[in-house]
Amino acid sequence: MDPALGRNTATFDGDDALQYPMGEQYAAMSDSFSVECVFRYNGEFPDSGQTNMCANKEAGGFAVAMFEDTLTFELHTGSYQNIGLEIEPNEWYHAVAVFDGPNQMARLYVNGELAAEVETVGDQMVWPPNAGAHNMTLGADSSPSGSQFHSTSTLDSARIYSQPLNAQQVAALNVEAFGELREQQAQLVETTPAENAELTRATEFQVEWDNPSLVAQGVTYLLNDEVIEPGDMIGAGLTAGEHTLTVEGKTVFGQPIQQTIAFTSGSIPETGGTETGQGEGTVTLSVRATNPDGGDVTSTFYAGQADVAEGGFQGVVEETPTTLEFDYREAGELDGAGESLSAGQGHIAFQRFDVAVDAAVAGQAVRWAGSVDPSRQVNVMVWNTATEAWDTVASGRGLTEGELVLTGELEADHINDGTASVLVTGEDPFADDLPNEAADAFEDPDDYDFAIAHLTDTQYLSEGAAENAYSPEQQAIWADVYTDALDWIVDNADERKIEYVAHTGDIMENWHTASERDDEEEYRQIAIEEFEFASEAQRILDDAEIVNGVLPGNHDNRTGNDVGPDSLYNDYFGPERYEALENNAGWREAQASYTPWRADDNENHYDLFTAGGLDFIAVHLGYDVTQEELDWASEVLDEYSDRNAMAMTHAHRRPSTEPDGRGAAFSHDRFTSRPRRAAATRQRVFGVIRSRARGGY
Repeated sequence: MDPALGRNTATFDGDDALQYPMGEQYAAMSDSFSVECVFRYNGEFPDSGQTNMCANKEAGGFAVAMFEDTLTFELHTGSYQNIGLEIEPNEWYHAVAVFDGPNQMARLYVNGELAAEVETVGDQMVWPPNAGAHNMTLGADSSPSGSQFHSTSTLDSARIYSQPLNAQQVAALNVEAFGELREQQAQLVETTPAENAELTRATEFQVEWDNPSLVAQGVTYLLNDEVIEPGDMIGAGLTAGEHTLTVEGKTVFGQPIQQTIAFTSGSIPETGGTETGQGEGTVTLSVRATNPDGGDVTSTFYAGQADVAEGGFQGVVEETPTTLEFDYREAGELDGAGESLSAGQGHIAFQRFDVAVDAAVAGQAVRWAGSVDPSRQVNVMVWNTATEAWDTVASGRGLTEGELVLTGELEADHINDGTASVLVTGEDPFADDLPNEAADAFEDPDDYDFAIAHLTDTQYLSEGAAENAYSPEQQAIWADVYTDALDWIVDNADERKIEYVAHTGDIMENWHTASERDDEEEYRQIAIEEFEFASEAQRILDDAEIVNGVLPGNHDNRTGNDVGPDSLYNDYFGPERYEALENNAGWREAQASYTPWRADDNENHYDLFTAGGLDFIAVHLGYDVTQEELDWASEVLDEYSDRNAMAMTHAHRRPSTEPDGRGAAFSHDRFTSRPRRAAATRQRVFGVIRSRARGGY
């Protein structure tokens, strides 16, 4: 139940979806249809790529989706076309996407009003050719193997009509969806500090709304024009007099929220820190505090008591325990302290203590200190007797020098008969724990040793360049986008130290159906034309003597069904092409070589090259990788275990809910789950580069 709507909804968390079979409905929708999608996008929009709310798209079909902050209607009537409107996250929207085939028009209505329209390429829809993708998908998009491009969204309703709805019909549906709900106002019931209150000491800032579910995420709270958040301690440093809290935001229906709370305060000192000294049997305590109005300050010192764990034990587990008692291995005793055990990849070292504490909980905290490698993260957890779960009260990364000190507050539910049960774990966070801020310019070449360029999913560019439905001028636009990118790499290779270029598949578009079609001859001819264009485009890199490698995606090898020496892909990107490149000056300078997995088959291959004074191996695995191919990759990586290794693949991971791609589930070629693990599991494999979905590196 969504409290703001007052009715049941479905919420999708970024890796789940609902699907409804659509195959039998396509005939009624081929020349006209409308899709109604009532949704709220939860959290931040994707930084790149797409996520879907209501969609049935895979090499054809339609989608109501987000491309970054743009609500988009995407459809395929001979080629993909998009129309859209920028919207805000965390707000409810009524969207209707309309395809009017007889008039060759696509329209997008948002909240009852026409937002965008475009003339379509054709007057008939092109539906997904793979029967596995014939599903209307909520919270994601369809795919031959399930769903893809998931969103973090909440859906109220989704309906499909086999006719193009007009503006009046859309307006009526908009009223039906929201009615007077949009006019609801969110009010603050209580704040700390309250209206007209006087603040005399540092206080936790708190707010209470009459209908919290009506308040959209992203509300801004200002104290005298400085941003604060609920839960912050405020007051320290305030001068005596009047102050203002300002609250600005929106409701989930887009209505503005703006409230001002006026209060007064005394002159509240701002602490400057404390110092301790000891000697000759005495301890000296001192404190610095500043009165913002310049007056005197009175400081009060309190005595404290430290209870130290007298025993404990440690061990290694495969995952963080969820119970108070749990199984573990490599057991060892601790005398309140001790050197931690080492844990390999995929395992977690822990220390377990029971600490006697005073009955009075207020102000008590648990403290852990130790020397920790900067690559490790330590979590301090306390058993909660009420929820019967481990509460993380503090965590932090290790330090290069000195001890890591972690302190977390204790609550009443953490104490059982005067004892707090403490669990400390040490684990490896992501090895690529680097800032993910988007830079507004390329990195300075002086700051790095070499660069690798990555191309992927150029399928629509190849399709557009060869699409007979387009005029020569339109075809040239598509072609130039592809070739201009490659020309840029060539023109900037020296300045930007580009030593290697990888293309991870879907080089072209129309060679993805798993079985023969009724128009097989025509379909093959279209594929040949697209392959011919892509082959000549990629030759820009060959002619520039830049070391490069390619692999086939599902659109290049009929979803794994056109493989081997006689495949269409090998006609244009076969072994002989890359074997010939080994003899040019650029490849020789990079000490580069090319080796296919079989003498006459470039479905998989590896490249050796040297860059920045380091030796590399790049293993390319085509779409629908088999166990035999994985075994080959394992043997190659074993043979060249002294080289830094990269694995290139087309469908290794699904889209991630995180901007940097972390936490993504495995996709079709989930080779880390095979009995004999290949590329991603080798010690010196420092990266997997793939395509198909957001969060690909």
